[in-house]
Amino acid sequence: MRLLVRIILLTVVNISALYSQNAADNVRKLAGENELAKAAAFIPDAIRENKKDLDIILLCGDIYMELEQYEEAIDAFKMADDIDGGEPHIMRRLGTSLSCLGRHHAALEILHEAVDEDKDDPQNLLTLAQAFIKADSLGKAELNITRAREMDKSNPKAYIGLGDLYFAQGVYELARQNYVEALSLDEELLEAREKLATSYYWLGMREYDFNKELANELFARSLKEWTTVTEKDPKNARAFFQVGKIYFYSKKYKDAAMALHEFSMLRPNGVLGRWFLAQSLYEIGKCDSAARHLIYCSEKIDSVRIKAKLLLARCYFENKAYPKAVEIFGSIKADTALGFLDMQRYGNSAWLSGDTINAITINTETINTFPSKSCKLMDRFGRLLIYLKKYDESIAIFRKKIATAECSDSTNGAKNNYFIGLAFFQSGSPDSALAFLEKAVELDSNDLNSRLYLGDVFAALGDKDKAISEFTIVTKEGVADTAKYSNVLLNAFNKLSQLYYEMKKYNKVIETGKSWAKASPGVHFPFLWTAYAYFGLSDTEKACANLRKVIKIDPKNANARKYLNEHCGN
Repeated sequence: MRLLVRIILLTVVNISALYSQNAADNVRKLAGENELAKAAAFIPDAIRENKKDLDIILLCGDIYMELEQYEEAIDAFKMADDIDGGEPHIMRRLGTSLSCLGRHHAALEILHEAVDEDKDDPQNLLTLAQAFIKADSLGKAELNITRAREMDKSNPKAYIGLGDLYFAQGVYELARQNYVEALSLDEELLEAREKLATSYYWLGMREYDFNKELANELFARSLKEWTTVTEKDPKNARAFFQVGKIYFYSKKYKDAAMALHEFSMLRPNGVLGRWFLAQSLYEIGKCDSAARHLIYCSEKIDSVRIKAKLLLARCYFENKAYPKAVEIFGSIKADTALGFLDMQRYGNSAWLSGDTINAITINTETINTFPSKSCKLMDRFGRLLIYLKKYDESIAIFRKKIATAECSDSTNGAKNNYFIGLAFFQSGSPDSALAFLEKAVELDSNDLNSRLYLGDVFAALGDKDKAISEFTIVTKEGVADTAKYSNVLLNAFNKLSQLYYEMKKYNKVIETGKSWAKASPGVHFPFLWTAYAYFGLSDTEKACANLRKVIKIDPKNANARKYLNEHCGN
C-alpha cells in the first residue's frame, strides 16, 4: 500500500511539474521525446503565449504536419510567415501543408515563390516537385527533380523524389531502386527507408494474385524495413501502423494487434490505425478491447461506420450483452440490410433479451428474406412458436418450410406435417390437424410422435377405435427401444389405458397394465390403472394389492393413498 501511495504521489508530482512549465517548454520536451500527440495538447497555449517566437511556431506547425492536422499546420505556418516572410523554408512548409489538403493551386504558387527566392537550393525544387506529384502533374515533377539532382548528385533526397515520381506512376520497382540509392548515400535517412518498405509492400500486392510465394517474400522485406525503422525510432507511429497493416492483411491478427496498439498509443486520434486495430482484436476474440475502438471508428470514419457497428454488434452478441446487441443491430438495419447470419444473431439477441415480440418479428423477416438458408431456423422457430402458443404463426412457418425446395426431403416433410398437425391440435382444431398427422405417418411410419398425436386426434374426434389402434402401434413399436421412447411409451400406455377405462373395458386395462409394467419397470402408473380396473370389476382385493405396489414405487402418491384409506382399510 505504501508503494502504491508513493507511485500515485510521484505521478501527481510529475503531472504538476509538467503543467508548471510553460506550454512552449512542454511542447519542446514532448516533441524531443517524439510524444507528438501529447505535445499537441499544449500547442494552443504555446502559440498564444509566444506569438512572435518563430522557432516555437514552426515546431508547432511541424508537429501538426506529422499528426496530419493540416489545417492547424497551415495556420501555424502562416503565423510564421507573418513573423519572417519570404523565407523559403517557411514557404516550403506552408506549400506542403496546402498540397496535402489538395489546395494545389495555392501550394504551387507559394512553392514557385520559394524557388524564385533561392534558385540554388535543390530542396526548393524537390518540394515543388512533391506538390506537382500530388497535383498529378508528373511531367513537371520530373523536370524539377532532374534539375535538383543536377545541382547535387550526392543529394539522397533527389533520389527519394525520383522514387516518389515512379511510385506515383505505379512503377514500384524503379521506385524501390531509387529509395535504395538514397539509402546508399545516407543509410540513416528514415524517410527513404519508410518509402522503400512501402514500395516492397506494393510490389507484393502486385504479385499476390499471380505468385503468392514471391508476394510473401516482398511482404517480408517490407516488414523487415519497417522493423528497422521502429528499431531506429521506437516512437515512429507510421512504422507501427504499416507493420500492423501488413500483419493484418497476412491474417496474423495477434501480431497486427500488438503493432497497432503501439500506434494507437502514439496516435490516439489516428482513426485508420484504430480501425485496423479494432478489426484485429475482433478477429482474435478480444471483443472487450475491440469495443471502444469500434465505437470510436463508427463515429469518426463514415466509410466504415456500418461495418464497425456490425462488428460491435457481433461483439456484444458474443459477450452475451444481448440488449446492446439488439440496439446496435437495430440501428444498422435502419440504414442497410443485414445478412442472414447477422439477422440470426439479431433475432437470437432479442430472444435472449426477453423481447419476444421483437424476436418473432425479426425471425419472421429473416425467414421471408432468406428462405433457402433458413431451414434449421424455420424448424427451431416453428417449434418455439408452438411452445409460446402462437399456433397460427407456427403453422405459417412450417408451411413456408414445406414450400421451400431446399428444406424438402422425406424426413423433413414428415416433421413439417407433424408440427403443423400438432399446432392445429393444440389450438383446438383436431379436424384440421388430422390430414397433416396422417401425412406425417404416411411419410415416416416409424415416427411414433406423429402416431401418438394422430391417436389423440382420433380420440378428440370421437373415433376411439382408430385412437386405440394408433396408441397400440406406438406401444408395440416403442418397446423395441424403451430408452429412446420412454416418454412416448408413457403417454401411449396412459392414453390407451384411459380409453379402455372410459369404455369400461377393464380387462383390456389390466392387459395393457401388464404390458406396460414389463416395458417400463419402476413406473407406478400401470399398477394405478390396473387398480382402477379391478375396482371396476369389483375385485377390491386385487385392486388394493395393486395400490400397494403403487405406494411401494411412489410413497407420496396421493391418489393411491386416498383409495387405500377409503377401500382397503389402510
